[in-house]
Amino acid sequence: SNNLCCVGIIENKISSAVFNSVSSVLLPGWCWVNNYNHSHKGRIWVGWNPREVDFLVNASSVQAIHASDFNAIRDPPNRIGSSNAWIPAFDEFRDCLTQAGLDDLRYTGYRYTRATSSGLNPKQRKIDRVLVNGRWNSEFSFSEASFIAPGISDHTPMFFNFWMTHPEFSAMVSEAWHSPFHGSPMFTLCAKLRLLKCKLKQLNKESFSDLSMRTAEARRALQSTQDALQADPLNSLLAE
Repeated sequence: SNNLCCVGIIENKISSAVFNSVSSVLLPGWCWVNNYNHSHKGRIWVGWNPREVDFLVNASSVQAIHASDFNAIRDPPNRIGSSNAWIPAFDEFRDCLTQAGLDDLRYTGYRYTRATSSGLNPKQRKIDRVLVNGRWNSEFSFSEASFIAPGISDHTPMFFNFWMTHPEFSAMVSEAWHSPFHGSPMFTLCAKLRLLKCKLKQLNKESFSDLSMRTAEARRALQSTQDALQADPLNSLLAE
């Protein structure tokens, strides 16, 4: 939806031996450059769609931009709703950034990037950051990071089991599984799965039609709520 024509991938830790095979599958038809000359683990990839943009590498150097989930806050305003305790790791993180000469890149969008609870005790923190050095700021003063709505993501893979919410699902599976078929075990298994597939397709048509439209509407409603929660992070009604 963002119509990307140029991307940067950092901290991928993919070896140079499989760079070509992985990048060609990742975005077919795109062109890529990397920094394997500076790091054998290939910390930085830059890819672009040659049908949309022309890209010329003027120089390659050690890493100047870092984007990640750092699992530590930098300053007290980077959290809300949680304990006020200040642990040594936070000072260590801030000292590390100072010693490395790194600072936050200007950003738009969400300030708090991680929510760990909801309801009456919402806790939010800014632990996802894009850090740059002074040279980056001098040469790319126009650059900025964008922290968009997390949607359904909480850094954990999701399993969409919407069929299982239907009251007839269990009975439908049981009926297909106990249907009499004769033949080898593999033939019997495949026959039962084909029967179940037909039943699920009909269930999907009758009860879950226009799912893409419903999902899009739900995502819009979720983002609207998340936007409001950023402006009022202690609102328990929004958090629920």
